[in-house]
Amino acid sequence: MQALVTGGSGFIGSEVIHQLIQQGISVRALLRQTSPRHNLHALDFETALGDLSDLESLQRAVKGVDYVFHLAGVIQARNRAEYFSHNAVGTGNLARACAEVNPGLTRFVYVSSIAASGPSDIVPVLPSKRRNGKKYYSVIHVEDLVKGIVLSGLAPDQGLREVFFLCGDGIYTWSELMAAMAEGLGKRTVNVPVPGFALTGLGAMYTAAGWLLQKNYPLSLDKLKELRADYWICSNERAKKVLGFEPRWDLRRGMAQTISWYRLNGWV
Repeated sequence: MQALVTGGSGFIGSEVIHQLIQQGISVRALLRQTSPRHNLHALDFETALGDLSDLESLQRAVKGVDYVFHLAGVIQARNRAEYFSHNAVGTGNLARACAEVNPGLTRFVYVSSIAASGPSDIVPVLPSKRRNGKKYYSVIHVEDLVKGIVLSGLAPDQGLREVFFLCGDGIYTWSELMAAMAEGLGKRTVNVPVPGFALTGLGAMYTAAGWLLQKNYPLSLDKLKELRADYWICSNERAKKVLGFEPRWDLRRGMAQTISWYRLNGWV
């Protein structure tokens, strides 16, 4: 059995490749000439050079594989047209390549983020009420996320034409997330209130600068909408019921392990 993984040079994609290899699946990774390889140096896989904008390279990449795990995409772009081109058009090209040269494909797994559904006061599957003006978040450890992604692809009959939300079992406030991070780092946190009008002004400034200079900035008016949302939460119940997904990491253990990994790799 063979799987194609797009976005394999990324943090999550490289872990998906590792997990598939551990389960005895031969892996082909779609990579650009310029794709970083530092996450992949110890993994045994086949490289398919190509790009989501190049249909011929995608046709070569998908030929003969049994599974496609599509993780490639961008989270920042200079404008909405570029964002749409990278994510929506590129995904369409990959699906077209599969339909044209590999119509017998066993499973196509498309990995996105909860941002595709967007924040809301009523979130997917899990209705919530505003409490104390706090904001609430679902989080997941990369090990649990990768387990869920691989499960969704390799489950024999379950999960066809389904959408699954993968997250840990807890729902946390921003303060709880910061407290867990501070505990893992052995540091104290200090909350600095920032007036809403100041954030709006900064967001407008960076949005205008990004449009004029054709650059990506971490803050924009669109990003502010996300930051101001009360809920970025979801339910993993469907994944549990259909796939047998069971997250192993809680917030404190997961944060501590993640910080240890960051330190080991020189990120903090």
